[in-house]
Amino acid sequence: MNSNNLEAQWEAQFDLLQKHYSANGAGSPVPKVNKTLTNWCAFQRVQHREGKMSSERESRLREIGFDFNPLEDSWKAQLNLLREHYTTNGAGSAVPIVNKSLAKWCETQRRQHRKGKMSSERESQLRKIGFDFNPLGDSWEAQFNLLQKHYTANGAGSTVPTVNRALSIWCASQRVQHRKGRMSSERESRLREIGFDFKPFEDSWEAQLNLLREHYSANGAGSTVPTVNRALSLWCAFQRVQHREGKMSSERESRLREIGFDFNPLGDSWEAQFNLLQKHYSANGAGSTVPKVNKSLSIWCAFQRKQHRKGRMSSERESRLREIGFDFDPDGKSENVRIQQFSLGTSVSKVFQDPMTGKNRPYSGCISDYDQVSKLYEITYEDGDVEVVGEEEVTEIMRK
Repeated sequence: MNSNNLEAQWEAQFDLLQKHYSANGAGSPVPKVNKTLTNWCAFQRVQHREGKMSSERESRLREIGFDFNPLEDSWKAQLNLLREHYTTNGAGSAVPIVNKSLAKWCETQRRQHRKGKMSSERESQLRKIGFDFNPLGDSWEAQFNLLQKHYTANGAGSTVPTVNRALSIWCASQRVQHRKGRMSSERESRLREIGFDFKPFEDSWEAQLNLLREHYSANGAGSTVPTVNRALSLWCAFQRVQHREGKMSSERESRLREIGFDFNPLGDSWEAQFNLLQKHYSANGAGSTVPKVNKSLSIWCAFQRKQHRKGRMSSERESRLREIGFDFDPDGKSENVRIQQFSLGTSVSKVFQDPMTGKNRPYSGCISDYDQVSKLYEITYEDGDVEVVGEEEVTEIMRK
């Protein structure tokens, strides 16, 4: 392409830029949808920066308000906005995320500085107005001081209550950082000095195992933990869920078996109730109704009918019950009997916020109790939390 054609193209684009400025204001950005003119403007800046632009062209562009360094002007505009923010809220104060543009700009400055890509002149300007290049470091110190105060008031290593959300999440974050090898030895040392527990769940597991061992010493190996001892009872239920779903380590399984822990108490309970029913039939006649005052056996019989009606009963159990004269449909009224819809030990999964990451994730759990009067189910989750819900809510949880 000859020089005359190039000159004509330059003039044509220059005229279009003049019209754009007339309509939108001198120096206003050319929208990206006008790709040809946008690229032409970018090329003029490259030519100027590399010293390849004639003084005549430079002069003409400056006369109409062309900006040869829009990024620098944008940087200065954001700096001025930050200066105004500091004037109102204090030097170094955090920019709220609702001010999205300025907040992102501040993060970019920190990243540029951290990677050594920031000019000394820009760094100097930011430091002059009180810009904080390491707010997370300052935040760490602030949370560390709050944790020290908590330990002073409640004892070293004491759990931070979840109502203190910020500190609770911060503690969880320290454990994640430590577990992934991302924590500096200096920070680890300082946390250990004040009694910070990097593995609270492991310590909790050991504490519950010791309580179970004491219970077995007093009541016999494998004996049922009464529901009045709520924490230990729920912990035992959760161990069974973990074991059944293959999520338990062989080391933990071995330690539980050593002290006589029963991973399938429902199976043992079935045999015990079956034997009681046999005795009842021997005394009162095969197929005779179990009185409601014998609440445990009465509920068990109702549950066997429900399991059979829904096709969930093994042929072996059905056969044994029929042999002793068990009636699966007494008086044809079994369909009207209101019985428990979900058996104890049924696995569930529900999404909650993880305090370690602050993100939502599914938590495994199981149905650990059922109240026949209120028709409410108690669900125990993997982190020890308990939820009491109605039958419809359980159905909804199981559906997801």
